[in-house]
Amino acid sequence: GFHFEILEREWDRKFQALEQFAAENGHAKPSLTYEAQDGTRIGNFVRVQHRAFRAGTLSPDRKRRLESLPGFVFDRLTQKWEEKMQLLEAYAAKHGHANLPYTYVAEDGTKLGTFAKRQKTALRQGCMSQERRERLEALPGFVLSRSQVRWDENFSLLEAFYADHGHAAVPQHYVTPGGVKLGNFIKLNRNAYRDGTLPKDREQRLAKLVGALDPTEAPPELLLPGQVSGLFLGKARADRKRREDKEGRRESADS
Repeated sequence: GFHFEILEREWDRKFQALEQFAAENGHAKPSLTYEAQDGTRIGNFVRVQHRAFRAGTLSPDRKRRLESLPGFVFDRLTQKWEEKMQLLEAYAAKHGHANLPYTYVAEDGTKLGTFAKRQKTALRQGCMSQERRERLEALPGFVLSRSQVRWDENFSLLEAFYADHGHAAVPQHYVTPGGVKLGNFIKLNRNAYRDGTLPKDREQRLAKLVGALDPTEAPPELLLPGQVSGLFLGKARADRKRREDKEGRRESADS
């Protein structure tokens, strides 16, 4: 009757406001407290639709219209995946690649590096929908070759080493508790950089890891052109410290 028509018009009005939000923002996922300029509580409207869906009271037509909006999903797990995927796409757009560090955390606290690694695992195992696969493979630098996966895993170990020791100057013969020859990994990347065969995205990732190191403190023979040389500066400092300590002990013995 008349009351039903009023409710229907009100629903259409709020849906149109959500459509406008989606057109302006590229997605239909406003925050819970978001309000349009005219005061329409779009965030609350979305929450009510999710409640109606869970209760089984959302009409098929409304469900279809809502799902036609970009990024609008009713399944919570799917929604979380979509949110993380959009963050990954934004990262790729900003940095030019999607090879983010395993430990990378987005500004909102999302462990985006972990998410990316899990997607690669799911892709290798073949347990992913075609739609998701296509979106991931469309990201620049998001590759799944065995060598790239192995490199990413070794780089994650290098990040862990850096976090523990304050530098990325891994000794040449260093082996992780898991048996990975991390020192050799460094050597191979250094050689690739010297030869000009180190991919740019790898160079950038290595450089960011050691960007805080000061190349002016290292002996000339340990320097390489560019930021990647910082990987080996910690060894120079350590060698110098050992020499100084040894000389200090000798002086103490002589005095």
